[in-house]
Order: sequence, then C-alpha cells, then structure tokens
Amino acid sequence: MNLLKVGGCLMAGLLLTQPVNAATYYADAACAVQGDGTSTDCASGTGEAGAFALITEGLAELEPGDVLQLAAGTYDQRIVIQVDTNAPEGTEDDPIVIRGAGTGQTIVRGDNLDEPTVLIDRSYWTLEELTVQNGEGDELAEGGCIKVRDQISGVVLRKLVVDGQGKSGGGIKLSCLFDFTACPQGTLIEDVLSHDHLRPDREDAHCVSLNWASREEYGIADTVIRRMTAWGCSGDGVQIIGRDDGQGVSAINTLIEDSTFYRKYDIADEENAIDVKSARGVTIRGNTMHGFRPTPTSSTGTVIMVHYASRDVVIENNIIYGGGQNIRVAKGAVYEPDDHPQNVIIRNNIIYNATKVGAGNHQGGIGNGITIAEATNVKLLHNTVVDSEGTGIEINQSATDVLLQGNLVVGSGADDHELSLSNSGNVTASHNLIWGNDGPGTVKGVADLSSVCPTCLNADPIFVDREGHDFHLVAGSPAIDAGESMDEVVTDQEGTVRDETPNLGALESVSSVPPEPVTSSKGGGCIAAHSGAPTGHLPVWMLTASAFAWLIRRRRRPLRARR
Repeated sequence: MNLLKVGGCLMAGLLLTQPVNAATYYADAACAVQGDGTSTDCASGTGEAGAFALITEGLAELEPGDVLQLAAGTYDQRIVIQVDTNAPEGTEDDPIVIRGAGTGQTIVRGDNLDEPTVLIDRSYWTLEELTVQNGEGDELAEGGCIKVRDQISGVVLRKLVVDGQGKSGGGIKLSCLFDFTACPQGTLIEDVLSHDHLRPDREDAHCVSLNWASREEYGIADTVIRRMTAWGCSGDGVQIIGRDDGQGVSAINTLIEDSTFYRKYDIADEENAIDVKSARGVTIRGNTMHGFRPTPTSSTGTVIMVHYASRDVVIENNIIYGGGQNIRVAKGAVYEPDDHPQNVIIRNNIIYNATKVGAGNHQGGIGNGITIAEATNVKLLHNTVVDSEGTGIEINQSATDVLLQGNLVVGSGADDHELSLSNSGNVTASHNLIWGNDGPGTVKGVADLSSVCPTCLNADPIFVDREGHDFHLVAGSPAIDAGESMDEVVTDQEGTVRDETPNLGALESVSSVPPEPVTSSKGGGCIAAHSGAPTGHLPVWMLTASAFAWLIRRRRRPLRARR
C-alpha cells in the first residue's frame, strides 16, 4: 500500500475533525487595556491588536472550537460565561476552551467574595490548566470558586487546582436555576485538586456538590468525577445533596472513579469522603479514601455514606481505611419520610482499620468496617474487611433482603465481633470466611455460624502481610477457590477474571511466598491525619494523588503469581 496515500488520508481525516474556522485568542492579566485578543502582546489602545485584559469582556468574540489562552499571572477578575456577558455556546463536537498556562502559573481569583470566581451558564465550555481561588486575604468568601448551573450540557473542568485558601464557600458546585428547574447535565470533572474549602463552625463548604432539582426531568444528570483529589473541606469531598423532607429530586447517574479523598486536618470539621443523599444511579469505584472521623455534624464519621432514599448505588473496587465507619448504608437520623436506601451493591472493596477515635477533640464512634441499617436489597459481595476496632460487618435489625457472599471478614474490637446479624432471617449468607484477631472469629446474634451459613469458613485466610495491609492470599489459604461464581462479580479488584470457584475476598490472585511471622496480628488502631498535602503544579500533585492507590496495589506484585 502507498504510504503517502495512507498518510494523506490520515491527515485529511484529522483536518476534518477540526473546526474549519477555529481560532486561538489570548488574554494577559498584565495588560492595561482591552485588546482584540489576537496577539500575546498587550494592545497599545482599546480594541487594537493585542491580548484581552479582561477575560469576560472578550468572551463574545469566541465561536465554537475556539481557544482562549490565558497567560501566566494572577487575574483579579471573575470569569462569567452566560447570556448576559454575550458568551456563545460551544457544540458537542466543537467546545469552547479557556486554557491557562498551568496550575500555579495561571491563577484566577475573582474580585467579588460573594460571587463564584467562575460562573458557567452556557453549554460546551471547557476550563483547564489553571488555578481558581476566591479573592485574596483572610476574609470569608461566600461565593465559592466554581459554579456550573442552568439547563446546559457538556461542561468540562479539567486539570484544575480549586484552592479554597481555608475560607471558601465551596469548591465546585453544580446547581439549578428558576425554582430548581434548570440544571446542568453531562458535566465532567477530571484531574482536579479541590482543597481547603474550610470554614469551621459555619455552613458546609464541600469540595464538590451536586444540588437537587424540583422534578426528575430537570435534575442534574450524567455527572462524571474522575481522578480528583479532595481534602480539607468543611463537609464532604463530594456531596450529592438531598432534602431532609424528601421533596425534590437528587442527582441521577453519577460516576465517581479513580479519585482520592482524605481528612487533612486534626479538627472536627471534615465529615465524609462521599455523601449520597437520595441520589439514583450512583457508581463509586476505584477510589482511595481514608481518615474521616466523627464530628459534631457527622456523628458516624463515615467515609462513604449512602442514606435518605438513595437507589441503585454501586460501591466497588475501592480502598477504604481509617474511618469512624468505612461504609454506612442507612436512612439517616434527620430524614423525615418513611423511606430508605434500596438496591445497593458493595463489592470487591478492601476495607481496613475502622477506628473508634473521633476527629480533633470530638467523641469517637463505633468503628465498624461496614454498617447496613435501614436498607432493602443490599448485596455485600467479595469484600475484604480487616481489623475493625468495632464490628467488621454489622447488619442491623431494620435491614431487609441482604445478601452476604464471598467476603473475608477478619479481626474486630475486643468487645465486638467479625459479624453482627441482629436478624439473621433477613440475611442470606453464603461462602464467607471470618477470622478473629488471633483465633476463630465470632458472630453476634448467632450461636453457630454454620446454622445460618453452612458454606462459611472460620479459619485464618493467611494474608501475605496483614499488618502491612497486603491482603493477597498465600498459596494454601482456605479462602482460595472457596467461593461460588455469580453474575454480579466477574472480576476482582485488580481486573482479574474470576473462575467458577473464585477466591473469597476482593483479590483473586495468589502469592506463592508465605507470610513472615509477626508478634501480633491484632489490628485496629487509629490512622493519623494525612499531612503534606499535594501542592505545586499539576504534574506533581497528579502523580501524588493518582499514584497513591496504584502504589498500594503495585508494591506487592513481585510477591505473587497468578493462578
């Protein structure tokens, strides 16, 4: 085949994918007068050839496919993308892009503490490669950093640092207009660091929040949050907001994946990594989350909280540790209607070191790995739950239609149990393994485990390194090939395909190296608040954040061989 012809066809194809009249415009905070945006240099007079001095005033010049390139520098001005500023809409194929010179180099910090620094009310705009703050100085900034609202689609927030500076009213807010009937859909938040929206003893300031709508057809929908790092927020890393009185409709079809959430400060203010209130169609997968503890406004100190009337929630392939409760599914104490979460799948998670220690000087919690309270149709499948200071998995009297299959539950507090089944008649248990701190595990509410689960085991699973949190199984473990295949779990946490007799727990692959003896396998204990928050330019913190979960898994691979 003629390579020149192939190359010509490829080039023609690439050209066809580009907007025919796409242009690049320029803005520079150092310029004193408003140019026409056509040059990187500053204009000699208003409207002449040169960079925009004011970003928002230049937006009317842009068309679908155009790029507005912001020079390095600090912009004490807002970016307002709405009809009132004559900002056009992009298209699905040709979005309009505002691009900085890099996080830490291009800083947009606004000029009105009561308004968000970036406001997006138009479809198909992309904001990328810059830092967003909310004003200078120490005064509280009620407006927050970024707000996406109105009945729009296709907004992308990518490669940003959203820095609350310890005073912001919130990081990224997806919200609605016109009596909650105009809400954004198809928003992508990707490779973003949102931090320090911290306002102790005041209203919540979440790292990311998704608001409720008045009716289903208007709701926030199809939001993707990917490879985000969130810490230091007065409230949650991500909150899907729902009303206590049950009115309105929470976000629909939300994906949160490959992200990192942790408690940064030793004060009682950071509540949960992810808080799901009455949402429908939520998938939480492949994230690393740790360190959230009980606070005055979140007495459970839960890492992942699913409550109110949430529906169709999947929590899978996460690493979760050091929380007051690592996962909790329940109605919630303040939810008024007679309803509760339904249709929840929790699978292939590694969960360890749940703690009874509170945040700061606040009282502690119960230290459970997983708690299922008021909920219906909940499936706990192939999770590895280790060394909880409370109970490993607790299923309360009010939970109904619960399936417990393929789990490894190892280690609990001195006065607690690996499993707690208040009403075993509401639980179907099959092919699980429990083990205690230094001997056989116990089940609260059941005199004999075999009476409710004839296929369950009470034996040491033989991890590669329990204290080092390597929960791969060693050859000869009784948990190997001890499971039963099921349609809901076809791979393990690392993507390995499970066979007809899968291993118990979250990990299918096996190490051939026996574990070294340890003086005590008693787990629990508290995890210190993470210090040394990622800072600097994006490549540095992206490596720190996204590599964290990868390293946990990767560091063990030389020790094991696939079956």
